[in-house]
Amino acid sequence: MQLGTKVGDTIVVRLEPPSWVPRDAPLSGKADTTVAIRDRVSAIVGDRDFGRFSLQANQVPPYTVFVPLALLQKEFKRIGQVNVLLASGNVPDLFRLWTLADAELVFTNGLLSTSRVFLDPNIKVAGAGVLTYFVNEIRLGDKATPYSFVTAFGNDDGIAINSWLADDLGAKVGDELTLRYYVIGDRRELAEQRRSSG
Repeated sequence: MQLGTKVGDTIVVRLEPPSWVPRDAPLSGKADTTVAIRDRVSAIVGDRDFGRFSLQANQVPPYTVFVPLALLQKEFKRIGQVNVLLASGNVPDLFRLWTLADAELVFTNGLLSTSRVFLDPNIKVAGAGVLTYFVNEIRLGDKATPYSFVTAFGNDDGIAINSWLADDLGAKVGDELTLRYYVIGDRRELAEQRRSSG
């Protein structure tokens, strides 16, 4: 065994709790935040007792620790939630019980939203795609409006702005606006870019 432990020994398991923001995002905060669980070893399981269980299909023996689900949910403050579901048999019956709330999604008035900062990219929604991005500035000549959201729809009909922004910039139909916004570089640094609407 890697640790040389036996039944009755006390071990400490450090885990990275789930985050509302992806860990590779610049706004994710500290990457070394962990939760420590200290408990005694109650059993050592071998291959016949599912001891080689792993979510990855390979021949490398995994270093797996099994803990009570309720304990992990309590430590992560995710009571009644899981992030992986294993099933066998009639899977369609399982999906009939699945709800949007199980995926932390809410659908109201034709709008899909989530308690997370970003919608999971694995979620596929039928209908028109929408992308909303935070921009540093919207400029027209010497007038600028800072810190705004820009939403993109799947069409090529130019851009539309609301009346508040039009009044703030003194903009009218046919004017060319310039956006300043950040993009994430290869090393997670933020680089500002510009794009004009014309």
